[in-house]
Amino acid sequence: AWCYRKAKLAGDLVAMRRIAYDYIAYMKGMILHYEQEALSFFGREISQTLLLHANELNSDYLPFLLDYLKKERNYTFISLETALEDTAYSHPEGYTEHGRSWMYRWQKARHVKSAPMPEISAWMQKIYDNYQGDKAPDLQKFSGPEADLLAIQEKGKLFSKAYMSKDSDQLANCYAPDGILLPDHSLMLEGRDAIRKHWILADADSVPLHVLTPQGIEVLGETAYDFGYCEERTRSANGHLTCWSGKYMIVWKKIDGEWSISLAIWNQL
Repeated sequence: AWCYRKAKLAGDLVAMRRIAYDYIAYMKGMILHYEQEALSFFGREISQTLLLHANELNSDYLPFLLDYLKKERNYTFISLETALEDTAYSHPEGYTEHGRSWMYRWQKARHVKSAPMPEISAWMQKIYDNYQGDKAPDLQKFSGPEADLLAIQEKGKLFSKAYMSKDSDQLANCYAPDGILLPDHSLMLEGRDAIRKHWILADADSVPLHVLTPQGIEVLGETAYDFGYCEERTRSANGHLTCWSGKYMIVWKKIDGEWSISLAIWNQL
């Protein structure tokens, strides 16, 4: 959260997004960790309690965590009072000088060794060290002619703009005529017509945000390789906000002086 705040104060959107995506991946690991510890200790699932600190990182990216809990881990939300009715919370607790979770206090009281918690990534530690030394992180590695690098980034922004306006024709036109799309959890699509049909969104849905954050672009003649992170927020007709973040890889081809997507693939974080 401190690194996210530093990036936000510097107006560094690339660092903000990259830190947020690392945080989401870390939190998913923590959720799975506590689920597994509960199953190991109690032999069953328990009513978990979620403690999140009030900071800008959680304020901006809480919807991503809530979506994960509800859709991928099948949680429903209850009050703390209701959660504490679970008999797990009547178990004896051991204490240490450092405030630790209920799970670890229960284990300590029974002299059960705790499994190690997930650690922050080496990448995040490096970012923290950079900020500690007042050094801005260098997160994007671009190589190639400046004009081509700028044109590719602008084409990526055009793609996001077309997605937010639900313009499937414009989205398809971002691809080469023989372009290939490899969607997450789906079959390969070839050609603009098949790709256009894929990008037709429900009329009732709105897309308040879609953004690509390149981590690297390498231009080699008429071909370029672009990889990074993507983020999407979609609102359904009933007002429900769905948040999604993932990784992408795009192969660009220059056709008649225009950069077009030759091949694109992504998957969820």
